Amino acid sequence: KSDFSSNKSRGGILRQALLIFQFSASVALMIGALVVFRQLQFIRGQELGYQKDHVLIIPYAASNSNTLFNGPDDSLYNRLQTFRQLILQNPQIMAVTLSDVRPNLGVLRRGVVPEGFTAKDRIFAINMKVDYHFLPAYAMQLVAGRNFSELFGSDKTAGFIVNETAVQRYHWKSPADAIGKRISIIGNRGNVLKQGVIIGVIKDFHAESLYQPIDALLIDRKSTRLNSSHLGI
Repeated sequence: KSDFSSNKSRGGILRQALLIFQFSASVALMIGALVVFRQLQFIRGQELGYQKDHVLIIPYAASNSNTLFNGPDDSLYNRLQTFRQLILQNPQIMAVTLSDVRPNLGVLRRGVVPEGFTAKDRIFAINMKVDYHFLPAYAMQLVAGRNFSELFGSDKTAGFIVNETAVQRYHWKSPADAIGKRISIIGNRGNVLKQGVIIGVIKDFHAESLYQPIDALLIDRKSTRLNSSHLGI
């Protein structure tokens, strides 16, 4: 009888332990589901700083044998401009633009030397290569200066657009004060890859994940680096 009572007692303790485990697991699952729900609500409700809806992104890779001998050229970009003009004849296509990265889906940082600094300061910024239509296609807001324009030949070789964070980071007084400031992109060996002046400042937007703080951003024109099309539908 004593053994029976002892086994019964152990069985009761085991059942209680299982009930406590099941209850704890249920609570943990509910908390996890609530956290995921809130994260999704946060992502959906967060203001990205650009128009992300109804945009179809088409990545592509250049295959021009001429670049093997003569270096990159604008031949692919010129063909894509013809494609752009044709596709815009469709009334359902609102905008077509090109870039080397996709907003919020990965970025590239490069060494930069803003006016007032030197290469020894080791400053880095997000760098995006775009065409003339990128900013209006994504409804990005200019707060000072202007967008890239084919009317200004120097925009392609020496024009840069920065964001508000860059203005603050580089200790410029205001977005308007940033216009005309000189800035350079430098390579791994400290060599100057491109240099020019700021022609515009855009409102901050999330170029990276929402979990990353907005960083200094430098946008410039370089036809040979564009590798994805963005269609606003």
